[in-house]
Amino acid sequence: MPNTSLFKYFQEQDARHVGPLLWLPDVELPILAEVPIESTTQLRDEGYILTEFNVFYARIFDLENAEDLQYYCWICDRIANGWFVFIRREVVSQERGYKVLLEWIQRYCRIVKPKL
Repeated sequence: MPNTSLFKYFQEQDARHVGPLLWLPDVELPILAEVPIESTTQLRDEGYILTEFNVFYARIFDLENAEDLQYYCWICDRIANGWFVFIRREVVSQERGYKVLLEWIQRYCRIVKPKL
């Protein structure tokens, strides 16, 4: 099972991720994978290893827009629970109101077969 702060997301699939996610009970982060893997033992037996990789994002959100607000909260919830990493937030002044620039990293694992 992933660490307890990520348990609420266990088995999550969402188009806002970089691809389909595989969740294994003994791996802290979701694995970016399209192949069915049942365990880390299976990975090791087949000569694969897991490596962490990060994807950087930056976006300006209009928090008066319901869709932007929902996406912003989706990201901040995952930051608060340790899955995503907060980089920077900046209020961007506009002629009417303001917007928020958010920079963050989404953390995943990927399956790699080392070259021998």
